[in-house]
Amino acid sequence: MKISAGFLKTKDYKTFYKIYGEINNDTTPLIVLCGGPGSPFYSYEGPFKELAESGLTIVFYNQHGCGFSTINKDKYKELYTFESFEEELVLLVKLLNIKKYHLLGHSWGGMLALHYVTNKSPKDISSLILFSTLPSTKIWNQENSRSIENYPISYKKALLNEFEGKKYNEKMFTNASNRFVSEHVNNHKNAFKKFYPYTNPYPFGRELYNYMWGKSEVYGNGTLLNYDVTDKLKDIKIKTLIISGQEDESSPYINKLMHDNIKNSKWELLEYSQHIGYVQENNKVINILKEWLNLN
Repeated sequence: MKISAGFLKTKDYKTFYKIYGEINNDTTPLIVLCGGPGSPFYSYEGPFKELAESGLTIVFYNQHGCGFSTINKDKYKELYTFESFEEELVLLVKLLNIKKYHLLGHSWGGMLALHYVTNKSPKDISSLILFSTLPSTKIWNQENSRSIENYPISYKKALLNEFEGKKYNEKMFTNASNRFVSEHVNNHKNAFKKFYPYTNPYPFGRELYNYMWGKSEVYGNGTLLNYDVTDKLKDIKIKTLIISGQEDESSPYINKLMHDNIKNSKWELLEYSQHIGYVQENNKVINILKEWLNLN
């Protein structure tokens, strides 16, 4: 299997990408939009490698502001926007001369995918894969308020105060955030070890994450606070696969909402997974994706 890498360069940012397989007129690659915002593609590479070994061409890239994808720091407010990240995707597709592709967005990557398809109506996407994502930050925040109902009052107060921009207890906030991550994101400290024999070389885009999302997985209160494409879901015409975990921070309610509103959609609920089902139930996810992408 051929593996290649390179950079997309503009005057304001450069984007590092890596391709498993080859792009030609006979291939319809899978482009992966990573989570975060600010997560590099390292955590997806190993879990999805079996798809590449089955003959699927996969394009991973670190969105500008994370990994080796740098930006003009003076323009971060212009570059940390849906419009800028959508431009990045379009330019990468053009650079690589991709005619048709499957688009997989995990978490924030799914938000980006949903915003892109509902606002731009692209014609070059063969299918859409929404993995543990959300159509509305408000609904996400409401759902996760229910998830922490049984937390100690001191934990809930710290999370809520931080969300509202008030003074909060740092220790209680950290403890509450860690508990939430353990319950709904990843409770297996060594979950990734089977896929990665080497250390992650790509730095996480903490500035990007804090600016757009916030400091906590529980509540989004950054520039994505008012993100909401719920009313536009019914307009999606692209064949869509939805995947989420039973204990996911992207709750079953959120995913049922997307499934009910996207007419041509299929929803797979992973019984034993949290937010990283592509690791926690890797075999099942790979089989779901192989069937969806006609790799069997």
